[in-house]
Amino acid sequence: MGAFHLRQAAALAGFLSLFVAHRTVLAEAGAAPVQVAGASQRRGPMETIELANGLRVVLAEDHRAPVVVLSVVYLAGEQHDPADVPGMGALAMRLLENASTRHVGLGQRESVLKALGVAPWEVNFVHASDYSYAHQVVPREQLELMLWLESDRMGFFLDGVRPKVVESEYAAVVEEALDPANRDVSRELRALVFGAGHPYGPRPRPEVPPPEPRVRAHLQRYFSPANAFLVLAGDFATVEARAMVQRYFGTLASAPRPPQRAPVPPAPRESRAPVRLLGGGESPTVVLAWPTAAFLSEDDVVFDAVARVLETRLRQRFGEGLESRRAGVQQRSLQLGSMFTVSATTRQGLGVEAVQRALEEEVARLRDTDVAEAELQSTRLELLRYTAVQGDVLPHRAWQIVSFVTQGRPADHLGGYLDSYRGVTAASLRRIAARYLTAERCLVALLVSASDLESGPDLDEGFVARVGRN
Repeated sequence: MGAFHLRQAAALAGFLSLFVAHRTVLAEAGAAPVQVAGASQRRGPMETIELANGLRVVLAEDHRAPVVVLSVVYLAGEQHDPADVPGMGALAMRLLENASTRHVGLGQRESVLKALGVAPWEVNFVHASDYSYAHQVVPREQLELMLWLESDRMGFFLDGVRPKVVESEYAAVVEEALDPANRDVSRELRALVFGAGHPYGPRPRPEVPPPEPRVRAHLQRYFSPANAFLVLAGDFATVEARAMVQRYFGTLASAPRPPQRAPVPPAPRESRAPVRLLGGGESPTVVLAWPTAAFLSEDDVVFDAVARVLETRLRQRFGEGLESRRAGVQQRSLQLGSMFTVSATTRQGLGVEAVQRALEEEVARLRDTDVAEAELQSTRLELLRYTAVQGDVLPHRAWQIVSFVTQGRPADHLGGYLDSYRGVTAASLRRIAARYLTAERCLVALLVSASDLESGPDLDEGFVARVGRN
């Protein structure tokens, strides 16, 4: 599966729900339906500018629907949390969402909008591994109001950061982290794959909040215009939108832009023993995980094709339809290094050892034998089709732009990304499988139910140790 919809699938689902909600409201109000035919002729120019304070702005004019998608993205993710204060970024996003500014008090946004006769819209706040962002979809008529509100938030949310507010919001961060409903097995696996000391590695979260001056210093360093992108995509005139952005964001003060990290290799693993994690359903799931190349690197793009090939082969092997979720392959692409996982769920007649052996045999097959040209061509076409179609849907297009610019690529890098898929060869698949998908680099995990967490089926450590060795 492609890098875009794997990086932030849950967040993007929320993004789309906002878009659909606004389309529904407009339809009920009698707005003309948007026609797909000839849609490419309704796109305007894409422009990238940098304001004097360092804020980087992308304007993607698109008249196919009477809405505007806005994303404010700060290059401040979990990887930027201080080593002794994991959760600092999550705290920052709660403050960004809830703190008062000098113009809009806590809880007053909705009342301000209602007083103006405007239906309130939802703003989604997400703290991710590599960055934090707020995104929203609004009717085109509310673009200027949205820009004013977001510039007020960016420029003045520090006004509402007080010791009591920090304590309250940090308590909410800890509570959310401890809630079993919020467990993210993928992040737990990633922490084990990259290891202690790595920015993606495991770090216990202290229950005592950091001092307010330290929080303020972190916010000033990472949540300032020079360390942010503003992405607008939708129904507006570029000249007018540029003027509004300059008017509302151009005068905001900013700290210097902090340097970004280069990709970091995983820490050496102290043990190659398989691990057991809570996260399975009634039947255990076997997961093989490897650290792989950073997002948008040449090898990362090839891993999208590797994932597609392996997933198809596994489902054919297990006799499952494509709609099944019993076997899956994912490249979870991240800035400092990605994680590639191959997984399958046990079932009657196919226990842990048999599933594990099947997964490793298919990985070894990819490593040792070239993919047939017909299979490779089908994989390329599917990746090209899916990514191009996603780029033709407004919220997805905005999300692709965010993914490109935060990695230092041009906003219009989609064409280059598609060219990378066209350049995937059987030799490149075999090369990266041999380089990355080795037994020495593999973490083997068993996802089990709570009742099986302490005792349950064993993984075949002997077979794991032998795979990939001559």
